[in-house]
Amino acid sequence: MGARADETELRGRVTDLRAALEVAGERVSAPVRTAASDALTTAEGRLDLGVEHTVVALVGGTGSGKSSLFNAISRMTFADVGVRRPTTSLMTACAWSERADALLDWVGVDRERRINRFSSLDGDQETQLKGLVLLDLPDHDSVATVHRETVDRVVPMADLVVWVVDPQKYADHALHAGYLQGMAGVEGSMLVVLNQLDTVPESQRDEILADVQNLLTVDGLGEVEVLGASAVTGDGVPEIRARLATIVAQRSRAALRVATELSRAAEQLTEVLPAEVARRSAPGVAATVDALADLVGLPERTTTAAHTLDDGTRAGADGALTAASVTPLREAWLTVAGAHLGPAWRDSLVAATPGDDDVAARVTAAVRAVRLPAGPSRAVRAWRATAGVGLVVGLAGLVAWLVLQLMDAATDDVRLLLLGVGALGAVLGLAALLAWRGARRAQARARSEAFASSVRDGLGRVVHELFEEPADVVLGEHAEARTLALAAVSRERARHARVAETA
Repeated sequence: MGARADETELRGRVTDLRAALEVAGERVSAPVRTAASDALTTAEGRLDLGVEHTVVALVGGTGSGKSSLFNAISRMTFADVGVRRPTTSLMTACAWSERADALLDWVGVDRERRINRFSSLDGDQETQLKGLVLLDLPDHDSVATVHRETVDRVVPMADLVVWVVDPQKYADHALHAGYLQGMAGVEGSMLVVLNQLDTVPESQRDEILADVQNLLTVDGLGEVEVLGASAVTGDGVPEIRARLATIVAQRSRAALRVATELSRAAEQLTEVLPAEVARRSAPGVAATVDALADLVGLPERTTTAAHTLDDGTRAGADGALTAASVTPLREAWLTVAGAHLGPAWRDSLVAATPGDDDVAARVTAAVRAVRLPAGPSRAVRAWRATAGVGLVVGLAGLVAWLVLQLMDAATDDVRLLLLGVGALGAVLGLAALLAWRGARRAQARARSEAFASSVRDGLGRVVHELFEEPADVVLGEHAEARTLALAAVSRERARHARVAETA
């Protein structure tokens, strides 16, 4: 990945982490927020300086020859080289870049202590080190406090620290106890150079290099590479330059450090945003509506509605729910919707959900708002009228037939006709009566179903508005914060997480 692509990707991750913090707010613990904020400050500061540079700091004690090594690596005589008591009092920089001034200002290198090696290229011999910023720091064991403070300040800024030791003082306690032992875990950002190897008999060089390696192992830095060199004779300097060229050619150490800091902070954030938390509260909606239906006595009200044929009676106008009656139901909802949420997120969910008084009032209003249809249906009225007419006709015909039969006042044909009319009317009336009863039952069934459906629809709206919508806002923010935090860890990881959540 190129430096520009590195910077674009890292700035995107900075944006994601900052957005995750803004969404989560104080629902994330203060230590996690502070760590993430610090990582953002560091990352943005380093990105503003550019991540195309690799800062390499030469650190050593008095007389280690690091300034001579600095000159040998840069192939220029620029760093201070003491004669009687070799010391480095001011930080010196050699940059293989024309855009390193802002970075060097940040590090604290005086303008007159800088040299731009990239503008003095000798053919193509220096292009392999393009992007390198080499620093010669003051002696870490200097009696001047300001020198030690400079070392302590700059070492954490460097992408690679090259500890320069000499054959006489490589086991110095101040070096190992004061610096090296505290850097276990960052071996990849360190290199040790045993300088002045020309002062050691050739037969003893491997032994002394091995001894340096053993001491590093004791310090917990067994993976740190040890190179031998002589700034005076030039032995080992090409190998050091080659090692630096390899490091510069790799992904910028600055980019790696920024990426590591962002990943560490973002991972801490994702740990307090568990993946088990649902993105939406929908699974609890149906159960909550069922519980509310039982609470308002919907089965009994439905039975009443089936047999109520008044003029628009409001079924369920018989009393309001109390806040205490809905408390268990609201708590059950919060338990289901807030499963796996951390304490602060659950508090946010509770605060977003209307209280028991509001819930009780809305549920009562929803039930009372359901009105029954006015009077019997058209089919019921029609069958009732038909039954009445049929029975009246049948009764009249039978009465007329009976009177004429007793008085013997009509012919047989007339009496037979009246008997037939009466019988037919009675049959039709009875049939219509049966149809009327069936229509009443059908109407009662339809009315009860419509009433139950209307009440459940009303309760569903209450649950949606008072429970589901507020919960979905909180759960959605939790999911958004987690997705953004994952993206700050790794864009690829965030993509995998989104696929898993939608699968």
